[in-house]
This record gives sequence, structure tokens and C-alpha cells, in this order.
Amino acid sequence: MLPEFARDPSALRRLYRAMTLTRVFDARALTLQRTGRLGTYPSSLGQEAVAVGLADAMRAADVLVPSFREHGAQLLRGVTATELFLYWGGD
Repeated sequence: MLPEFARDPSALRRLYRAMTLTRVFDARALTLQRTGRLGTYPSSLGQEAVAVGLADAMRAADVLVPSFREHGAQLLRGVTATELFLYWGGD
């Protein structure tokens, strides 16, 4: 039997979109890092579901303190890709 969230197609699409956005962000950030336009960057390739899943399980009042590969959680919680690029670029 599927968990409750998995019975809602719109919830699954939202989570899949977040994982896809995370992967696209990660690929772009890795390219920027390898060309010297971004500082140290920890790729989250293959870990998208972990970050998105933990962010989806959080309540609105919960505090997310990202440390390394939580790009997907940050994106799902409203941080923009632009803000993440600025952060990893040292701005």
C-alpha cells in the first residue's frame, strides 16, 4: 500500500519537479565551478530525493540549517537558484 502522499498525483509531480530542478541547478553549478566561475561546490548528484524529501516532511515553522548538499531542500523551501549561486559564489 502506498503512503498517503504518494496517492496524490499533484504532490508527486511537485516533488518530482523539485528533484528535477535540484538536478538542473546542480549540473549548472558544477559547470560553473569547473570553469572557475564558482568557488568550492559540493555536488548533490544522486541525493536529490533526500534533500527534497526532508524539506517536504518539515513543517513551515521548522528551521532548515543547510550545510553541504541540501540544495533541493533550500529550493523547495523557497530559496531561489539565483540566491544559491550567489551564496556558492561568495557574494
